[in-house]
Amino acid sequence: MPQVQDNRRQVVSADSAYQITAMMQDVIARGTGQIAGKGITRDIAGKTGTSQDFRDAWFAGFTPDIVTVVWLGFDTPQSLGKNETGGRIAGPIWNRFMKVAFEGRPELKFRVPEGITLARYDTGRLMAVDAFKADQVPGMSIALNGFGAGTEALTAADTGTDLYDTENDMATAPGQAWTTDPGGETSGGAKKLQAPNAQLQGDIGMGGLY
Repeated sequence: MPQVQDNRRQVVSADSAYQITAMMQDVIARGTGQIAGKGITRDIAGKTGTSQDFRDAWFAGFTPDIVTVVWLGFDTPQSLGKNETGGRIAGPIWNRFMKVAFEGRPELKFRVPEGITLARYDTGRLMAVDAFKADQVPGMSIALNGFGAGTEALTAADTGTDLYDTENDMATAPGQAWTTDPGGETSGGAKKLQAPNAQLQGDIGMGGLY
């Protein structure tokens, strides 16, 4: 086999890259991307995304050798409908596409760098698995959101932003009213009615785990 020289600059260490990969595997195993991984037995990781007011929904998923992104939205931004999140509507499309893309391809595993420790712990909302470098101790963390030291759940308050903690919070935010419109063009027949004095939030993505 020919020897190929890769002289591209390395921008992240293998340890740090695997830590992110492990988080994204948990998104599919236990978090908002579970539908995207349904029926797929090989190593996959990914991230759901839902912008404020449900105007955009996406799922970015990857294996050791394939990356695919599914995005849904209107050319002129408007709500896709109540609870139309990335995990709910983009995840299934990614799932169906990737099952075809995997046909005939070898099943590869994410490589775990030497010295990495995998630890399963309670985030405060659910169980998760994270990767820790050799100089990191699982279970050690700073105090978050008024809780004592430990691995507690992050909320919007921890980021100093005015985002919602969960997609359910976004759906029931003050100033937003929803109705069912069987003939509407939005997914599922749900059409949003904006109250006259409602303030639109910035189009900033948010998600569940992570």
